[in-house]
Amino acid sequence: MDYVRYAKAVSTALTEIKIEEPDISDIWIVTSIPEDLIRELFEKGMVDVPDNIRKIVDRRKHRTLYERKD
Repeated sequence: MDYVRYAKAVSTALTEIKIEEPDISDIWIVTSIPEDLIRELFEKGMVDVPDNIRKIVDRRKHRTLYERKD
């Protein structure tokens, strides 16, 4: 599987999302990438998160996928 391609798509989508704490479903809506693959990309640390995003959550699974360390 070409994880790099999907990670780039998620990173690009995050630049379009204007929410400080988006849910994984917000990323899915923009990319159509399955949520389990989005979770895996975050677990592997492959997603470049823009500065305007403070936290990314998965509300259905009650998990935080990313949280900026300030």
